[in-house]
Amino acid sequence: MAKLTFLLLFVFSFTSTLAQQFSRVELVFNDGRVKSGYAQSVLEANKKLKFRETEKGETSVILLNELKSATYFLGSDTSRFERHDYFPAIQAKKAQKDGWFLLLRTGYVSLYFVQSTLGGGVNPATGMHNGSASFKEYFVIRPNEVALMKISTVASLNSNATFKMYAPRYFSDYPELAEKIKNKEYTYKDLEEVLDIYNAWIAQKQ
Repeated sequence: MAKLTFLLLFVFSFTSTLAQQFSRVELVFNDGRVKSGYAQSVLEANKKLKFRETEKGETSVILLNELKSATYFLGSDTSRFERHDYFPAIQAKKAQKDGWFLLLRTGYVSLYFVQSTLGGGVNPATGMHNGSASFKEYFVIRPNEVALMKISTVASLNSNATFKMYAPRYFSDYPELAEKIKNKEYTYKDLEEVLDIYNAWIAQKQ
């Protein structure tokens, strides 16, 4: 999982930069239109994205739900965010709407990432600031699926729990792989390798 870790280190730096400025962007709309210019990060926007056609131009707003994806360019590096419905848990029956996810890699099963934070704010009873917890969450999707599915949550403790619970169900059509995940032969640290194995297995069947 070394390559994935390196990519995420870049992503954290990249998104921090995006949050502080308008960055060069290519926006793809739901109807297929493409618009290039400069915009704030979709992760920082609240329903409306601030956009400029030129770096110092007049600021306009675009509704986030009109967009399919936003690709940001920082030097020679790019970072593509896509809007998807998603299942927050594998047993969830109803998908959540309009989440923005970073595309990490494509394949028959594609991999997406989002960082989530729980807690924080002020405790009304004590006036003290509550602590917050940060999670790295990974989602996957096949071509025939209507929404992203959570596959792994990486936190400070028990990071393999979600992967061990969700991944065998998601890859249940490949029983040998699912069994190895259950037995911890593959853990959340092997997520990229698991995707490679599964996608290669699918390619052999097609």
